[in-house]
Amino acid sequence: DQFSRRWRNNPLISPLIAPHSTYSCKPETLQNALDIATKHHVPLHIHCSETRDEVYDVEKKYGVRPVGLLKKYGLLKNETILAHCGWITKNEILDMKNVGVSVAHCPVSNMKIATGGFAPVPELLDARVPVGLGTDGAASNNTLDMFETMKFCALVHKNHRWDPTILPAQTVVDLATRGGATTLGVQHSLGSLEGGKTADLIMIDLKKPHLTPLHDPVSHLVYAVRGTDVCTTIVNGAPLMLEKEFLTIDVEKTLEQSQKIALELTS
Repeated sequence: DQFSRRWRNNPLISPLIAPHSTYSCKPETLQNALDIATKHHVPLHIHCSETRDEVYDVEKKYGVRPVGLLKKYGLLKNETILAHCGWITKNEILDMKNVGVSVAHCPVSNMKIATGGFAPVPELLDARVPVGLGTDGAASNNTLDMFETMKFCALVHKNHRWDPTILPAQTVVDLATRGGATTLGVQHSLGSLEGGKTADLIMIDLKKPHLTPLHDPVSHLVYAVRGTDVCTTIVNGAPLMLEKEFLTIDVEKTLEQSQKIALELTS
């Protein structure tokens, strides 16, 4: 509640309320989260149907699957973001469409922890459910590289469907840009380079052996570019990195502090 009040009108920080999941949060916690989100007009974010065990456990405990439980307590609504959705049904997709929820697809995380399923993105897009790409946390992704996530997104669906035409490169780039912005409810200011939108953008150094030759820039973004190829980052019109030079942080000091903190956490 305090966090939402503090950051709600900040141009760089967008608060949301994020109860973890239906299997780790009691109904009272879910209801409290909904109340805070409604009070401050901020989105809700929750893990949903990430694994088969989660679905079975929630259904055994509450008599309904995770999507049904969210619907029962009012969390299945517009401005709710469901992470993963690897074990959802066609009827649940219809419920999601009808109330206007969005989905964060995290293919790298799903594969690393072997969930056995991943969001049925083609069906979600056909139903016009907004879908964006996510990395999940470092524990289940490591690199948090959105270019890597785009590549895995394209490949996992092609492999699963036995169809190389599923999720073409442009669709995947859209998921990572416009789709992400729509999922977060900020599509009017972010997600594409247009007049009147916030100047959040990156530039990529294409003069690399693994990016040569260049035939199709969009395909390159999905299948060849890496996060380390980004040479310039601009946020809200302010340069944070120019030609690989960091302008706002001491890189060596930051790396040293990060290693020290990591050792403290694991010791």
